[in-house]
Amino acid sequence: MVTNRLGVSSNGEGENTQTANAGFITWHLYASHATIEHHLSKKPQVAARIYELGLRKHRSFLSNPPYVLHYANLLLELNDEENLRSLLMRAVAACEEEDATSGGSDEAALARRREMQRPLWDMMLKFESILSSRGSNGNISADISSIESRRRRALYGPGHEDVAMGGENAPDEEEDRNLGSGAQKNSLNEQLIRVEGYDVASRIAN
Repeated sequence: MVTNRLGVSSNGEGENTQTANAGFITWHLYASHATIEHHLSKKPQVAARIYELGLRKHRSFLSNPPYVLHYANLLLELNDEENLRSLLMRAVAACEEEDATSGGSDEAALARRREMQRPLWDMMLKFESILSSRGSNGNISADISSIESRRRRALYGPGHEDVAMGGENAPDEEEDRNLGSGAQKNSLNEQLIRVEGYDVASRIAN
């Protein structure tokens, strides 16, 4: 990371010139600083504070998945479960709020924004799955199902079938007779997700 310092001129305009030419501060500055503290200075706690400082000073960073993922991976390494879950929830809520406020945008732009969110949702599922394997939370299965449902709506819209839950609504008796019981369908859906992955399983179901 290179910093350019402008000397103060004799007429005292150096500082003003530097401010005028500074431009926009992007998330890369904070991420680079945090990376230096983490890997070179061996101070991951300081790195975490730098990431949090970036979020406090620039609210737009919260809806920027690459920045959030850098921070999330550090918190995962530190085993800071509480702050990691809080960060991901805040980031997802910020992305959803951004999509809601830009309702007039064209479909292509909305699709690009949704695609950018995919790593955030994948990180949430990864994190909750790790907690599930540790058995640290009795309601973890319900949490994962809820996240999968929100992920599907965020990435594909409300009209797509939830392959993890067997559809939006429980099948009626006629569907049970024709297609098998809901439990059987859920079992098939779970097997499909394990073999093909969630995204492929969702496309197959739809």
